[in-house]
Amino acid sequence: MIDKQKVAEIASQMSSQEILEEINYWNDSTKYWQEVLNYADLSIAKDAIANNLETKEVLSQELCKKLDV
Repeated sequence: MIDKQKVAEIASQMSSQEILEEINYWNDSTKYWQEVLNYADLSIAKDAIANNLETKEVLSQELCKKLDV
């Protein structure tokens, strides 16, 4: 599990562009761990994917706040 509050605090201090770049980074990271799962059933990969998805969710919420969506 991630510290959603901490991620939100950090994201609130970032620009919209920076948040978007972070979301792209976490998308790439998720793709990497999904590839790892194609070759092995590792709990670390499953945990990483879950954490990445949580992080992207929080970042997306913060981006929406900045864009008044």
